[in-house]
Amino acid sequence: MRILICSHVYPPDRGGVASFIDDLASLLDQGKNEVRVLHELETGGDGCRIVASIMYRYRRSRVGIPLRFLHFLCAVIAFRPDVVICSHWLYYGFPATKFVHLFGYRVVIQVHGNELRGRFLQGRRRKRMLRTL
Repeated sequence: MRILICSHVYPPDRGGVASFIDDLASLLDQGKNEVRVLHELETGGDGCRIVASIMYRYRRSRVGIPLRFLHFLCAVIAFRPDVVICSHWLYYGFPATKFVHLFGYRVVIQVHGNELRGRFLQGRRRKRMLRTL
């Protein structure tokens, strides 16, 4: 099985979520799975290299979200995963749900804390997130 793990924090020197993603990738990599981790510093493949370098520069601006869509799309086209696991709703979870019918993979989105509360309590984001989840 081809598994694409998408995380906004990686490699594992950045804290709890990054360490969890590293452990998850290691566990899933055992056996017959082919695992790839996509993150904001990842430049694997010629198609993603330009997008990743631009995205890193603008990751905290409004341009960052559309660039993540493009970054994710490049990775899916290049890797053709069977399963996509996202460690964050906004950064890669939302793009993953938008392309699921086009590419036919299964999606797992890990959400917690502020992603289910806080800034998503009202408005378009909440409606979009709840409809998707």
